Amino acid sequence: MIFVEVQPYTNFNFNSPINPEGSIVLPPPLGPLVLRGLTIEQAQNLIQSQLNQYLVNPFVRLSLLQQRPVNITVTGEVGVPGFYILPGAEAKLAAAIRSAGGASPTADLRNVRLRWRAADGQLREQPLDLLTPLETGEALPDITLEDGDTIFIPKRPLEQESPLALRSSLASSQSVPISVLGEVARPGFYELPAGSRPLATALLAASGATPAADLRRVQVCRQLADGNLSPPVVVDLYAALQAGGDVPEIALGRGDVVFIPKLELRRDDTYDDTLVGNSNLAAPQPVAVSVLGEVLQPGFYTVPPSLRSVADALVAAGRTTPAADLRRVTIKRLGADGKVSTLEVDLFTPLQTGGEVPDIRLANGDVVLVPRLELNQNGEYDSRLVSRSSLAAQQPVQVTVLGEVAQPGFHDLPPSQRPVPAALLIAGGSTADADLREVRIRRLLPDGKVSEEVVDLFTPLQTGAELPDVYLAAGDVVFVPKLQPGTDDDYDRQLIARSGLGKQQILVRILSYPGQGASVLPLPNGSSFGDIVSSIPIGQADMRDITLVRFDPVQGRAITRTIDAKELLKGDISQNIPLQDNDVIVIGRNLGSKITYALGTYTQPFRDVLGFLLFFDQIRNTTQILFGSGSDSNSN
Repeated sequence: MIFVEVQPYTNFNFNSPINPEGSIVLPPPLGPLVLRGLTIEQAQNLIQSQLNQYLVNPFVRLSLLQQRPVNITVTGEVGVPGFYILPGAEAKLAAAIRSAGGASPTADLRNVRLRWRAADGQLREQPLDLLTPLETGEALPDITLEDGDTIFIPKRPLEQESPLALRSSLASSQSVPISVLGEVARPGFYELPAGSRPLATALLAASGATPAADLRRVQVCRQLADGNLSPPVVVDLYAALQAGGDVPEIALGRGDVVFIPKLELRRDDTYDDTLVGNSNLAAPQPVAVSVLGEVLQPGFYTVPPSLRSVADALVAAGRTTPAADLRRVTIKRLGADGKVSTLEVDLFTPLQTGGEVPDIRLANGDVVLVPRLELNQNGEYDSRLVSRSSLAAQQPVQVTVLGEVAQPGFHDLPPSQRPVPAALLIAGGSTADADLREVRIRRLLPDGKVSEEVVDLFTPLQTGAELPDVYLAAGDVVFVPKLQPGTDDDYDRQLIARSGLGKQQILVRILSYPGQGASVLPLPNGSSFGDIVSSIPIGQADMRDITLVRFDPVQGRAITRTIDAKELLKGDISQNIPLQDNDVIVIGRNLGSKITYALGTYTQPFRDVLGFLLFFDQIRNTTQILFGSGSDSNSN
């Protein structure tokens, strides 16, 4: 739109648009006039020459009221690529880029392309360097755009960073869609806002790095024009945390991928995961792990972030069993490449020395395996120390106790500082025939092998030494062997009986003629004949001829021994015979003779102690025959 002023003929002044063909319409009778391709001065002179045909010395002045809008295209690395209409006065290169949302963080401003179609129909292109003026402080190229021009801004390779461009007036303020994958709390797609710390912002958008993140090898891949990803550029974010410096920044663009690799499980003093865990790049979220092996409740658990994550995992699984070997706790981690890395952690040494617990941070999917302790550790492993620690489960374990105990079978063993003796006690105590010098403990290992240890419980009782601290685990078998004939010369049965490891109570059957009855008398284990003297009617009994009947399992028959109770009362301790379970005491000469006769005429030997007891129980049930009126001192 132009304004034409004619002096001194102001009635000829007029406004006129310039049509798409480049023409205006002059007042009649002049008509249309073509101004295409003319400058304002040339158009002014042409209009004046036309008016000179009708007016005397007219003076013409032409003013541009409004420029025609310019249609341009802006593509490539800008906020919103597309088609734009710019006012003619503002159709400049920088204004066009800003109209398209500004250059994206990945824009290569050093290789901008301006393209147009020339009058001959050929496509022309002009390279433009917009980065150098930003770096040197010079003015940007003041290029006026024309209708149909195209501005193309290519994508910058990852290796060519230009932080200055991100702060310039050409930079886009729009968010950028990216992907954050790998060891972050919430992998996925995110809109990354414009900022000066894009990598750190990307991690924070994904809720931070997990405890297994290796921030030394953060990988950034750029989406290329063909849709593929460029080879990764590795960025070290850990060094910046360690040095307290600025985090390396790579301007992330549309479609870029940030990948946080998983830290391999290995001893590496160059990487302090505690430093990472305490930084603002770390995710404060719990991780899901598996805890297997010698823990009370193996399974899957969620462990909170902690400097003691391995120990916390064991506590979450109910703590360790008595068979746990804390020297070789194994952590397994599956890497992104499908390989499994393994690390052994020693939790026993810190308990022993008071040192710090290893601060191996667990990650999602990690497996913590607590191996089973083999027997025969020869003092290398202090099970008692472990049992008192906060890592040990204070829960009963089911064991099997077999052999020479009162109640063989399965038993729930409560936590104890003396687990093997406690197992014997919970099984009713050892029998009189038990050989406590060679108590055997057997344990099935995960590989199917059986580990065995022989424990001597007799010598500590004899010498006052400390009892072995072999801690029993679920499934262990305790076997108490029988004392073999000819091996008991130095074996003190009474010491065992009085120690508390034997049966707590023995049963002695008493057949008494003067008392005219038969009874079963319970006595504390370790009792001797002197403990029952007070129950004998001294005035009526034959004190010099009391018979002790005992079953001999080796010979398979009953044997008798005469006790002189009068000599015992006079102080002869040789008559104070130790009593055993299932002994039978016969009081009275005539009754003793009958019992001796019955035993002598019993044609078949006793198969076991049960047959021996049944014999005397049958006698006890027929007391009318033994103690009736026909039973006098002259009876046979």
